[in-house]
Amino acid sequence: MSSIITKINYAKESAKSLANDILNGNNIILSEKEVQDRRDICDKCEMLGTLGKMKYCKECLCSINVKTAGVSFTCPKDKW
Repeated sequence: MSSIITKINYAKESAKSLANDILNGNNIILSEKEVQDRRDICDKCEMLGTLGKMKYCKECLCSINVKTAGVSFTCPKDKW
């Protein structure tokens, strides 16, 4: 499992990428099909965690609902 510093750095890079896309006027949300395809992969992943009704990635600690919808976001395990 990654260290907390690695997870924080991963989150920081994801946020920077999203901010750049917004500032450049790029599309930041994937299509419904692309989002569902990513979520299907996450639902089968060993790194999927739950906290109440919220699903999150144990590798990067991101919310699955947010992570799978963003164009600039990537899977820390390179599954999508």
